[in-house]
Amino acid sequence: MTVVVVAAMLPRFAGRFWCQYQQLVRAGWEHAGQLRRGSQPRRCLTTRPPGAVAHLFMSWCRAGEGP
Repeated sequence: MTVVVVAAMLPRFAGRFWCQYQQLVRAGWEHAGQLRRGSQPRRCLTTRPPGAVAHLFMSWCRAGEGP
């Protein structure tokens, strides 16, 4: 049963990981460009959304379900 659940959730986790990775790469290039121009970089890493597991757990808690 665990294998089925993991296999069903794997594409979602992989997609979220890829999306977060792309956002991090884009933010890194923006940060490098701002440093090169001498402007103050934006502080966006402290306000990033929670990870996939935390997001899933929080959605379960809001729905009144449990893991």
